Amino acid sequence: MRFSAKSSAGRWACASGGCSRGALAPNSDNCVVTANASDGTDDDLLTRIVAAARRLFVDNGVSRTRLEDVSAAVGISRQYLYRFVSGRDKLIELALLARCRELGAQLAARANLDTDDVTAAVVDQVVAGAMIAHDSEFGLLAAAMPRDRVNALLTSADSPLHRINTRVFGPLFARAISAGLLRTDVSVDAMVTWLQGVMTMLAGRSDLDEVSMHDVVDTFVVPSLFC
Repeated sequence: MRFSAKSSAGRWACASGGCSRGALAPNSDNCVVTANASDGTDDDLLTRIVAAARRLFVDNGVSRTRLEDVSAAVGISRQYLYRFVSGRDKLIELALLARCRELGAQLAARANLDTDDVTAAVVDQVVAGAMIAHDSEFGLLAAAMPRDRVNALLTSADSPLHRINTRVFGPLFARAISAGLLRTDVSVDAMVTWLQGVMTMLAGRSDLDEVSMHDVVDTFVVPSLFC
């Protein structure tokens, strides 16, 4: 899988793991960032910090954005910024998770849960999960992250994306099981985890357009999941 910091077809990714002062909710399906402190003001400030970092990463590039730039944009000192993040790498992770929240909402909103053809709906959602990965901000941030951390979040059952995909695919799979269409020898959770790997693989296939992805999913994914 290739991540391009220069192309609008950059592949999606988030990153798991916590911060020393600002904590991530690794199993949260909306990828909200929160501060460890109980003061709601700290939560609001962390949100502002992440928003400022995202703007600077996009405008100036990740490598050219310093913590001093972020703290200045928010109106705090660099020393105070360290109350929330241990360094620039953790700030990149927070930025990735913030984008994850937005992309997850898009995936959930476009899921066709009421269609008569549940098989086609699953195929459509798998393709959408891969195609929505062609996001320029995620490509920029993912390129600045270690590959193993990016891949772990994309494919792990403990990642925020797993919650999002379970919320999207769960109702479709439940309908398919009720209709006797879906295999029952593996759990829905295991199917979702497997599909995360499939979507990650498809997202890395620069030779496939949306139509070609539908063909691949019809040919290989449908027979693997459906009776």
